[in-house]
Amino acid sequence: MASVLIWLLVACLVLLAGLLVLPLRLEARLGRDQARLRLWLGLAAGLLRIPVFDSARPAEESPQAKPAPAVETAPRRSRSGARRGRFLRALPRVALDTLHCLRIERAEGVIRLGLGDPALTGEAYGRAMGLVAATPLRGRLQLVPVFDRATLDGDGVVILSVVPARLVPIAARLAWALRPGGLTGKAHRRRA
Repeated sequence: MASVLIWLLVACLVLLAGLLVLPLRLEARLGRDQARLRLWLGLAAGLLRIPVFDSARPAEESPQAKPAPAVETAPRRSRSGARRGRFLRALPRVALDTLHCLRIERAEGVIRLGLGDPALTGEAYGRAMGLVAATPLRGRLQLVPVFDRATLDGDGVVILSVVPARLVPIAARLAWALRPGGLTGKAHRRRA
């Protein structure tokens, strides 16, 4: 009996490790009709997709969904302000580290931009094309000026992938920074 439990534990650990190394793909589609966000796990280099979230699917509501009654508690002092400050100081580093883990698999689209005034439209188009030309999206993103009316619409798709195992060290650094005394080097003082 014990050996069966050990084998089940080993199988669960192998499954968890497999899920951590499988790429998690995030797909965002933007169109004139609707925006759509899909999240899926890709197996076998994306040939088999396991859907995790799809914004186009209606949310399932439970028949017995009732709001929980409000519980009144006595006001107490919290250290959420200090924790929030540590989080805000750690956020830029975490965001940059997370961006380094993301891989752009596909990014393409067309954006139509018009400001109503041809001179302003031309100026905005020129500035935006400078930004587009400086990025790797140069050949994939088309910016079309519309000189006769004010508009901002487009069609496009962005597919990003990330391996969750690469996010584990980032989450550990964030947890370490959020500990009492983190980011400032000061030890946590107890109040008497």
